[in-house]
Amino acid sequence: LQAWEQLVRKIRDVAASNIPASPRRTARALVEELERREIIDHSLAASIDDLGRLRNSVAHAEYRPSRSEAVAYVNSVARVDAALNTLL
Repeated sequence: LQAWEQLVRKIRDVAASNIPASPRRTARALVEELERREIIDHSLAASIDDLGRLRNSVAHAEYRPSRSEAVAYVNSVARVDAALNTLL
């Protein structure tokens, strides 16, 4: 869950850097707006969406990942974070 929160902060930073007067919205809404403006591509937006869905499943006790799945999730967040860093 910590990895997701870090990613949400990065999404907000990218939105603030690329969308004038970016209002405070959900991470999903910001990702949609970044994609609509072609600041991020569909593949990156889909990766963020997938990570968010998995985070929600875990947070709401619908799914309990194995240790290796948790490590893979953190690694995926790191890759997305690195891609977002290029937009700052």
